[in-house]
Amino acid sequence: MSGRVALITGAASGIGAATARRLSQTVGGLVLIDRNRDALHALAAELRGPELLLRDGDVGSEAPWAEIEEAVERRFGRLDHVVANAGIAHGAPIAETSFDDWRRVLSVNLDGVFLTLRTGLRLLRKTGEGGTAVVVSSAAAVKAEPGIAAYGASKAGAAQLVRVAAKEGARDRIRVNGVLPGGVETPIWTRLLCG
Repeated sequence: MSGRVALITGAASGIGAATARRLSQTVGGLVLIDRNRDALHALAAELRGPELLLRDGDVGSEAPWAEIEEAVERRFGRLDHVVANAGIAHGAPIAETSFDDWRRVLSVNLDGVFLTLRTGLRLLRKTGEGGTAVVVSSAAAVKAEPGIAAYGASKAGAAQLVRVAAKEGARDRIRVNGVLPGGVETPIWTRLLCG
């Protein structure tokens, strides 16, 4: 995999950082995206081996994605793997959830997955060699618990996007898979439990 390039969103902490550390041992290039600029650069400082392309910003905003696509093509000329991992949490009963909190969670967790897949699939197709995309959803996509309406709905939507993307990518030999982890000791888990 030394000549391959992987893109990871939510790369600065939790599952994203663990994925970046692991892939840094095998791939030739990493595109790391996170809204926490300081944490992103701290992670980059510890990685050895691959060429890095760092972008800080909100994955749920369409604005940075055209530049990211162009930057990946300019720097690497290819993309082989996509990990749509960025996510945020909000915990409150439906009756006490503000619409702003609802939209904020769906923007990152669902719009962000859509925008990551849209850009990722375009770049994977251009490579012409297939490729892989992984969407990090959550067990909350299929398991209802009080207080996780926005989070659960966003992750259920992401799981459905995986199914659609897998069918659309198949003709180009692009495999799209989703993972639905349970509780993982990460900052998002702490925020969901502790508020």
